[in-house]
Parts: sequence; structure tokens; C-alpha cells
Amino acid sequence: MVSSATNSASRIALDRAGAAVSLETRDVSRSVYRAAKPRSAIGGIRKLGVALIAMPDPVTGVPGVALLASSIVMKRREPAGLSELAKEARMIRRELESLRI
Repeated sequence: MVSSATNSASRIALDRAGAAVSLETRDVSRSVYRAAKPRSAIGGIRKLGVALIAMPDPVTGVPGVALLASSIVMKRREPAGLSELAKEARMIRRELESLRI
């Protein structure tokens, strides 16, 4: 009974080690970063607005200001990512710990 449990544990350890070696850390870290901070179009809209404002043509200034203003409004309404949720959970936990008597 003990030997079969030991064999099973050693097989699991070898499988996990093999899986860890086969994964590239760059791909894994990129996937985790994308999950924590998903891409949004807000940055592109902001860059386009600034580029339109910076152009010497006076006609492009008005749409540039509109795009820049809309990107600021959209940023405020963007859903929270994992990092913001983790930060908020830490703040709430600290507040609850301070309330304990």
C-alpha cells in the first residue's frame, strides 16, 4: 500500500516536472499578463486623438480633441481588471482587520 502511494507520488512529481520544463516562461508570463491586464482600444483612441491634434492641419484638431476626450471618458467607465480587484480586496481586508477588537 505504501509502495504504491510512493510510486504514484513520484510519477506525479515527474509529470509535473516534465510539464514545467516544456512550458516556456515567456509565453506563460505573456498569457498571465494579458489575463491580468486585458488590452483595450482606449490607448489607441488616445494616441490617434493626440496625433490628430499634433497635425498642422487645423481641420484635424476638432476630431482629435473629441477622440482624446472620449478616451478619457471611456477610461473611467472601463471594467476593473484582476490587478484592480486584487488591490481593492487588499484594502477591504486591511479595513476589516482594523475593525477587529
